[in-house]
Amino acid sequence: MPELVQIPRVLSGNIRFFREGAPYTRPTSGICGQNAKPDGDDPAYIDLGPIEDGELEFSGGTDYEIWRPSPGRLLLWDVITTKEKWTLRFTALEMSPLAIEALFRAGSNLSSLSGQFNPMAGSIRKGWLHAQLYDQDDNLVLTFDNWCRLKCTGGFRLGEIVKPTFEALMLYSQHNTALIGS
Repeated sequence: MPELVQIPRVLSGNIRFFREGAPYTRPTSGICGQNAKPDGDDPAYIDLGPIEDGELEFSGGTDYEIWRPSPGRLLLWDVITTKEKWTLRFTALEMSPLAIEALFRAGSNLSSLSGQFNPMAGSIRKGWLHAQLYDQDDNLVLTFDNWCRLKCTGGFRLGEIVKPTFEALMLYSQHNTALIGS
């Protein structure tokens, strides 16, 4: 198991996305879905380009307090939390076909060869998000693969460098994983 030394770090990362319903070839061939995960090195992953900034947010959650007599007065025994969620918000430095597809909710999957598309004819995309987070010395600190709902929330300002902003709401899959180090 890799060792994570406790020191100050500045993290940046690489983020790629694999669309639900797209075919993959690694580890074997299959169709991407919530219970069908491609390997992180599958060539069909879509690179979202350089990432300028990002933030993981853990939120939600409903706490239920469990009380127990000891011997007669009630004391807090436990707290059970349900309905938790986590979100990754990040800014890319390149305008990709996926950013346009996600922002406009295109009715079809866009690529560098796409032409006309129908805005607001599709839904928010789901798929596998593969993130590799590195520190300031290029050490791989954290890798995670999560099934998510990916949407582009903005960043298309006219007269300025386009910096698409994304929000990945992590969804449950038995195949969600994270790894410390390489």
